[in-house]
Amino acid sequence: VGRIDYDTHDVQLQMLIDAAEEFAEEHCSLSLTSKTITDERADGGMHQLWPKVLPLTAVSSVADAWNDDDVVAASDYLFTETRIVVEEGGQFLEGELRYKISYTAGYTSVTAPVGLKAAIIGLVLLSYNNSEGKSSQAAKGFGTDFKSLGDNNDVIARLDHFSLRRYFE
Repeated sequence: VGRIDYDTHDVQLQMLIDAAEEFAEEHCSLSLTSKTITDERADGGMHQLWPKVLPLTAVSSVADAWNDDDVVAASDYLFTETRIVVEEGGQFLEGELRYKISYTAGYTSVTAPVGLKAAIIGLVLLSYNNSEGKSSQAAKGFGTDFKSLGDNNDVIARLDHFSLRRYFE
C-alpha cells in the first residue's frame, strides 16, 4: 500500500488495529497494556506458578488459598516474564487452584517488543490491503477479524507467519 496521507480511513484502520491487538493478546496470552490482576488462582505441586496474563512485571502477593490464605514470603520466590518460581529446592504445595496470585502484567507502549508491534502491523496490512477480495482471503484461511487464524488447525504455522509464535509460548 502507498502512504496514507489523508484521514478518510482512520476509523477503519483503528478498528483493524484494535482487532489485531485483541487477536495477539488472546492467542499469545499477553497484554498490550499494563494491568493489575488480583487473586488469580493457580495450581500448586511444582516449583513454579504460571500466571494467565503475560509478561509478568511485578508480583504483589502469593497466598495459599487452602491454608487460611497464608502468604508466601517474597523472599521464597522470584519471577520471570512468564512464571513465578520458588527458590532452589522448594516447591509450591500440591493442589488444583491452590494459590492466589496478585500481580502486574502487560507491556507498555515503550516496553512492547518491536517484533510484536511489527506482527500486529502485518495483520492490519493483511486486512487493509485485501486487494484480492474477501472471498479470496477467506479461501486462504484468513478472516478480516483475524479470528479464523486462531480457529484454524494449523494456528502455530499461522502465528509463525505473523511472527507471533515467539510470544505464544
